[in-house]
Amino acid sequence: MKTESLIINCHLCKESSLHLIGEGIIQTQQCIHCGYVSSEKFKLNGKKKEEHEEYKKLPEDMQEWSKVAMDRIWIPTILTLPTGMLYPIKEKGKDIVWAFAKMIEIPENERKNYPVEGYENQFYKQMFDTDNHKIYDTFFDAMLKVYEKPKDGQTKGIQLPKLKKS
Repeated sequence: MKTESLIINCHLCKESSLHLIGEGIIQTQQCIHCGYVSSEKFKLNGKKKEEHEEYKKLPEDMQEWSKVAMDRIWIPTILTLPTGMLYPIKEKGKDIVWAFAKMIEIPENERKNYPVEGYENQFYKQMFDTDNHKIYDTFFDAMLKVYEKPKDGQTKGIQLPKLKKS
């Protein structure tokens, strides 16, 4: 199966940053400017978002942040990479901001506190440092910082799209 990718203007932020990924009508739509994403499972097919089964499964914050455009529900992205995780959070006085938590090593003497569910005597060696995340006002600003991470030698082989500040 061939996966195709096309970049068009985002229905939400209007920037030419919406990546259509997939084949035919099976697509994920990801904007690397505003940070919103949608997929086939979020098509409304004429329903109100509050009636949609997938919407009902979303955590309260995601429901609050969700938007409707082009007969789809759009939700903020949670992006996990080998270097860390980029995710939306609430910040006092703001609707949504973006946090980046680095991937850190769990000290060997603490690993017993992080068991791998379903596996006896196996423990995680790394975790996202959500206690010390960095905050960014926009997804795009956060992506620019994440894009810089591979340059520092922490990660090899990750190829992120070229980004430019508008």
